[in-house]
Amino acid sequence: MRMRLDETDQFGNGIARFSFRYYDDGAFQEAFDFTSLDADEVSTSDLDQQLAVDIIITPDSVDSLPMVDQDAGLQTLSDAPATSALETQTISLSLGGSFVGKWSVTFEVPIHEFNLDGSWVKL
Repeated sequence: MRMRLDETDQFGNGIARFSFRYYDDGAFQEAFDFTSLDADEVSTSDLDQQLAVDIIITPDSVDSLPMVDQDAGLQTLSDAPATSALETQTISLSLGGSFVGKWSVTFEVPIHEFNLDGSWVKL
């Protein structure tokens, strides 16, 4: 997974982009992007990070994931105070209002909790 907060859309609005890559037995399967215009909701000093990911819950198959979803959500699930930046956060993804997956994500630089609305697109 990769997080980029240093991009803008065609109107100059900041974008938060999380890139997901799915593998099966080490073989690349599919790539998806979660994109949100709520980039200012993500607080960290490093705007481009390669993330280490441990799967907690994930779909059984990438075939079950939609190609496009305009009602996607990505959020941290933390018991820590909102003022605490953490290196490792649990992140949850919902598509179409339904829970899809959860991962333990280690950031290169600690990050504060966030709750983003956005879109999901198969690349």
